Amino acid sequence: MQIGDNATIIYMAADGSLSKRRIKVLAQTETHIRALCYARQQQRTFKKESILGSQKSYA
Repeated sequence: MQIGDNATIIYMAADGSLSKRRIKVLAQTETHIRALCYARQQQRTFKKESILGSQKSYA
C-alpha cells in the first residue's frame, strides 16, 4: 500500500478479534500504517504484522 491509497484490510486486534476495515493510507513506517478508518471516522494506527490481508480499492 502507498500513501493516498484506499484499501480494505483484515486486521487482528491485540485481543485476537478480527475486523474488516476500509482505510485511506496517510503515512507508514517499517512497522505501522497511519490511516483514516472509514468505519470509525478517525485516524488510526495499524501494526503491519497484524494486517492479515489487504486489497486496494479503486473507487
